Amino acid sequence: RVHNLSMWVYFLYNHFSSADELIKYLEKMNINTLESRDHKCFARAVTLYFFYYYLKDIKSMLSTDDYQSFFKNKFKDINPLFINDFILILNDKKFMENLDLYIIKESEREHLVIKKNPLLRILNKASTSTHATYKSNPFF
Repeated sequence: RVHNLSMWVYFLYNHFSSADELIKYLEKMNINTLESRDHKCFARAVTLYFFYYYLKDIKSMLSTDDYQSFFKNKFKDINPLFINDFILILNDKKFMENLDLYIIKESEREHLVIKKNPLLRILNKASTSTHATYKSNPFF
Protein backbone atom coordinates (compact mmCIF):
# COMPACT_ATOMS: atom_id res chain seq x y z
CA ARG A 1 0.00 0.00 0.00
CA VAL A 2 2.78 2.46 0.84
CA HIS A 3 4.28 1.87 -2.60
CA ASN A 4 0.93 2.60 -4.27
CA LEU A 5 0.42 5.76 -2.21
CA SER A 6 3.91 7.04 -2.95
CA MET A 7 3.39 6.29 -6.65
CA TRP A 8 0.19 8.37 -6.73
CA VAL A 9 1.73 11.21 -4.72
CA TYR A 10 4.63 11.25 -7.17
CA PHE A 11 2.21 11.25 -10.11
CA LEU A 12 0.16 14.17 -8.78
CA TYR A 13 3.12 16.36 -7.86
CA ASN A 14 4.79 15.76 -11.21
CA HIS A 15 1.71 16.29 -13.38
CA PHE A 16 -0.05 19.21 -11.72
CA SER A 17 1.58 22.52 -10.92
CA SER A 18 -1.51 23.92 -9.23
CA ALA A 19 -4.59 22.74 -7.39
CA ASP A 20 -6.77 24.28 -10.10
CA GLU A 21 -5.19 21.99 -12.70
CA LEU A 22 -5.83 18.99 -10.47
CA ILE A 23 -9.42 20.08 -9.84
CA LYS A 24 -10.09 20.28 -13.60
CA TYR A 25 -8.59 16.82 -14.02
CA LEU A 26 -10.65 15.34 -11.17
CA GLU A 27 -13.88 16.89 -12.46
CA LYS A 28 -13.50 14.83 -15.64
CA MET A 29 -11.93 11.72 -14.16
CA ASN A 30 -13.86 8.50 -13.68
CA ILE A 31 -12.64 6.63 -10.58
CA ASN A 32 -13.42 3.33 -12.32
CA THR A 33 -10.58 3.91 -14.78
CA LEU A 34 -8.27 3.02 -11.89
CA GLU A 35 -7.89 -0.47 -10.51
CA SER A 36 -10.12 -0.89 -7.46
CA ARG A 37 -7.09 -1.42 -5.18
CA ASP A 38 -5.82 2.04 -6.22
CA HIS A 39 -9.00 3.97 -5.36
CA LYS A 40 -8.12 4.69 -1.71
CA CYS A 41 -4.45 5.38 -2.42
CA PHE A 42 -5.30 7.81 -5.19
CA ALA A 43 -7.83 9.59 -2.95
CA ARG A 44 -5.24 9.85 -0.15
CA ALA A 45 -2.68 11.25 -2.58
CA VAL A 46 -5.24 13.85 -3.69
CA THR A 47 -5.82 14.71 -0.02
CA LEU A 48 -2.09 15.16 0.57
CA TYR A 49 -1.76 17.33 -2.51
CA PHE A 50 -4.67 19.60 -1.57
CA PHE A 51 -3.68 19.72 2.09
CA TYR A 52 -0.17 20.94 1.41
CA TYR A 53 -1.23 23.18 -1.46
CA TYR A 54 -3.89 24.95 0.61
CA LEU A 55 -2.22 24.72 4.02
CA LYS A 56 -1.51 28.44 4.44
CA ASP A 57 -4.99 29.30 3.14
CA ILE A 58 -6.59 26.93 5.64
CA LYS A 59 -4.50 28.45 8.42
CA SER A 60 -5.59 31.98 7.50
CA MET A 61 -9.26 30.94 7.32
CA LEU A 62 -9.33 29.08 10.66
CA SER A 63 -10.52 32.11 12.60
CA THR A 64 -13.50 32.63 10.28
CA ASP A 65 -14.82 29.04 10.18
CA ASP A 66 -15.54 29.60 6.47
CA TYR A 67 -12.88 27.19 5.29
CA GLN A 68 -15.14 24.12 5.33
CA SER A 69 -17.83 25.70 3.17
CA PHE A 70 -15.16 27.30 0.95
CA PHE A 71 -13.66 23.91 0.10
CA LYS A 72 -17.01 22.14 -0.20
CA ASN A 73 -18.00 24.73 -2.81
CA LYS A 74 -14.62 24.57 -4.53
CA PHE A 75 -14.85 20.78 -4.87
CA LYS A 76 -18.58 20.52 -5.57
CA ASP A 77 -18.08 19.13 -9.10
CA ILE A 78 -15.58 16.47 -8.03
CA ASN A 79 -16.53 12.89 -7.20
CA PRO A 80 -16.79 12.75 -3.37
CA LEU A 81 -14.56 9.65 -3.34
CA PHE A 82 -11.63 11.91 -4.28
CA ILE A 83 -12.14 14.53 -1.60
CA ASN A 84 -13.90 12.89 1.37
CA ASP A 85 -10.61 12.40 3.24
CA PHE A 86 -9.71 16.05 2.74
CA ILE A 87 -13.10 17.18 4.08
CA LEU A 88 -12.69 14.84 7.08
CA ILE A 89 -9.36 16.48 7.90
CA LEU A 90 -11.01 19.90 7.77
CA ASN A 91 -13.61 18.69 10.27
CA ASP A 92 -11.00 17.39 12.72
CA LYS A 93 -10.62 20.17 15.32
CA LYS A 94 -7.53 18.67 16.97
CA PHE A 95 -5.79 18.34 13.61
CA MET A 96 -6.67 21.93 12.72
CA GLU A 97 -5.26 23.16 16.05
CA ASN A 98 -1.86 21.69 15.11
CA LEU A 99 -1.51 23.10 11.59
CA ASP A 100 1.68 24.93 12.48
CA LEU A 101 3.44 21.57 12.75
CA TYR A 102 2.95 21.06 9.00
CA ILE A 103 3.95 24.50 7.74
CA ILE A 104 7.58 24.77 6.73
CA LYS A 105 9.11 27.95 8.05
CA GLU A 106 11.05 30.19 5.67
CA SER A 107 14.24 29.61 7.67
CA GLU A 108 13.86 25.83 7.23
CA ARG A 109 13.24 26.00 3.47
CA GLU A 110 16.84 26.76 2.61
CA HIS A 111 17.89 23.52 4.34
CA LEU A 112 15.55 21.35 2.27
CA VAL A 113 17.31 19.17 -0.23
CA ILE A 114 15.18 18.54 -3.28
CA LYS A 115 16.52 15.74 -5.40
CA LYS A 116 14.82 15.97 -8.75
CA ASN A 117 16.84 13.15 -10.24
CA PRO A 118 17.62 10.26 -7.87
CA LEU A 119 20.01 8.76 -10.44
CA LEU A 120 22.47 11.57 -9.78
CA ARG A 121 23.24 9.89 -6.43
CA ILE A 122 24.76 6.92 -8.24
CA LEU A 123 25.80 8.40 -11.60
CA ASN A 124 28.20 11.07 -12.77
CA LYS A 125 26.43 13.27 -15.29
CA ALA A 126 27.13 12.85 -18.97
CA SER A 127 28.64 15.71 -20.91
CA THR A 128 29.18 16.40 -24.57
CA SER A 129 32.50 14.56 -24.37
CA THR A 130 31.79 11.73 -21.88
CA HIS A 131 29.10 9.19 -21.13
CA ALA A 132 27.38 8.95 -17.77
CA THR A 133 29.38 6.71 -15.43
CA TYR A 134 28.67 5.05 -12.10
CA LYS A 135 30.19 6.82 -9.08
CA SER A 136 31.03 3.39 -7.67
CA ASN A 137 30.53 -0.17 -8.77
CA PRO A 138 26.77 -0.84 -8.42
CA PHE A 139 27.28 -4.58 -8.06
CA PHE A 140 29.31 -4.45 -4.82
